[in-house]
Amino acid sequence: MRTNINFKIIKIISNYPHLNFRLKMQAYLLESWFLCLSITGIYRMIRKFSFLTIFLFCLFFVTEIQSEETINIAEVEKSKETKFANAVKILAGDNFYEIHIADKPFARYVKDFEGTPIIYPIYIKDDKLITRSFPMENRNVITNDHLHHRSFWFTHGKVNGTDFWLTDKKLKNIGKIVHRKTRKAEVSGENTAIIVTENNWINQRNEIICSDIRSFNFGVTELGNRYIDFEITVTALADKVTFYDTKEGTFGIRVADSLAVDTARSRAKAGAKQNKILPSAYIVNAEDKFDEEAWGKRSAWVDYVGQLNGGETVGIAVMNHPSSFRYPTYWHVRTYGLFAANPFGERSFGVRKKSNQDKQSGGDFVMTKGQSFMLRYKIIFHSGEIKKSTIKEEFKKYSNEQFIR
Repeated sequence: MRTNINFKIIKIISNYPHLNFRLKMQAYLLESWFLCLSITGIYRMIRKFSFLTIFLFCLFFVTEIQSEETINIAEVEKSKETKFANAVKILAGDNFYEIHIADKPFARYVKDFEGTPIIYPIYIKDDKLITRSFPMENRNVITNDHLHHRSFWFTHGKVNGTDFWLTDKKLKNIGKIVHRKTRKAEVSGENTAIIVTENNWINQRNEIICSDIRSFNFGVTELGNRYIDFEITVTALADKVTFYDTKEGTFGIRVADSLAVDTARSRAKAGAKQNKILPSAYIVNAEDKFDEEAWGKRSAWVDYVGQLNGGETVGIAVMNHPSSFRYPTYWHVRTYGLFAANPFGERSFGVRKKSNQDKQSGGDFVMTKGQSFMLRYKIIFHSGEIKKSTIKEEFKKYSNEQFIR
């Protein structure tokens, strides 16, 4: 009776339609083995071991199925990698969120660096930094000026008499922007990382005068360039909050030293002595204003192009979204490497008007408690030069894009 049960079990296994060829052959061999045992009569001697035989086979059977499932999962993951070649993921630390694209580091959002949130490092590809490492580190640094230029940041030089732009603690009016909480840090649709944080602006008397919600989308454009889409809403918490007219602000990037126009000019002078023609760097805006001429001008976008160490041409294009407060913004962009968008610096940029579009003095903006303004920028880190027509097309698409929150 026990042998008949064994035959039936093996018959079922060998006829199971979804098994691979190897498993079926194993079942057939066991079936033949039992048949031989029954013919010779030897099976009477070992039939007490028959259930053990079936048990061992089933154990091997399950192992094989698991192995097959593992292979299938691996194939699915490989398919995903092909489909999402620029897959994004977020790694979290105590004071940061690190964004990786295609398993390579792209950017790190730091909740606090000496009194303000920043993004550093930012890699255009592999281990190539596209923003200056100083003062956070000293990697490929040529300059050590402007300690308050911290890769990628958002502050302002005069808010109710408090300076959030500078960082010199010897000054009595220095404020700080303190991370309050993270609203979101997740990946959307495999190819966009989203980080949303809340922050408090605290003056020199340790009073909270306003707060902000800053949101970031990290991803890759259709042309294969990494980007950060940045949106910030600042809300007054004090009864009256004034963002004063000053050039010292507001959304800032400090490009890598090797990328700066002044660095390229120095290289060109050295090359001229050796009769060498070296690649140039330049700043250009949507109105075709170059280098120094782009400073203090309003424009929908500005592109900063130069060379990394090793001579590779790269650039940073920053676009101001049409929904942004006081669009198009003024640009505090310098040939030594500062790249900032500042909607408040009208008089500071030489615009002689008694009142601005908000009917306030110069570039000042006064808010009462609960009032807000929103700014939005898309930063594209591009390899090689990018044609003006391409930036115009990117800007057109960007103008119609909804921010992912």
